[in-house]
Amino acid sequence: MTFMWLVILFIFGLFLGLFFIVVKLSKLVIDYINDQKLFPEDKRVPLARHGKRCFIPNEPGEGTLTDMLVHTLDPKEYYIFNNLIIPNEVTTTTEIDHVVISDHGVFVIENKDMKGYLYGGAYDKQWTQVLNKDNKYQFPNPLHQNYGHCEALKNLLPFIDEHKIFSVVAFSPRSEFGKRMPGNVLHYGEVPGYIKRMRTGRISKQRCALTIGKLSQLCQSPSATHEEHVRNISDYVSKKAK
Repeated sequence: MTFMWLVILFIFGLFLGLFFIVVKLSKLVIDYINDQKLFPEDKRVPLARHGKRCFIPNEPGEGTLTDMLVHTLDPKEYYIFNNLIIPNEVTTTTEIDHVVISDHGVFVIENKDMKGYLYGGAYDKQWTQVLNKDNKYQFPNPLHQNYGHCEALKNLLPFIDEHKIFSVVAFSPRSEFGKRMPGNVLHYGEVPGYIKRMRTGRISKQRCALTIGKLSQLCQSPSATHEEHVRNISDYVSKKAK
């Protein structure tokens, strides 16, 4: 009799262990499918429920980060804008890759779809991309670039406390940081968690609604088309070089 109970308990434990293994494997498969974008569109969170795409098609890397933000940020708490062109006192217009709005802050995200090893500091004028020993490239400090975006947004939204506007630079997972980066320089997968952790104060519902309304209006009636924005930047660079 005792032996029979031992056999039953062994079989029960075996099935219980297999059950937990199947559950764990199922979660890993689902996460992989999400990451690889294998779900059909009608099974994914519609962007229309979660924010505004504006009027410019996403670049490949920007689409990847947009998908991550849409899938991991609760649409009841976060509102997302992508490819937003707003007025800028310096270059006439500026284009922001992503803006995430919540009652805990406004997050201005500069998206860098780059690969290789990346080196740079918060105050360096240029950062370096290293693909291999024969291919090294300099590119402008993205924190400085995004500072200009944040300043333009502060001017557009004077009713939002400037300390509630946060700069984030997001790099593709194809890249690796060659040294310790500033805390707001992240890989795509780290961005949603960073946004969720930033709970240093609150923005009133009324001001959140004003912000969403203001940016929605710009999406519907942009201050410039994408082509006009590119010309504005080109003209600014030409004048600066003279």
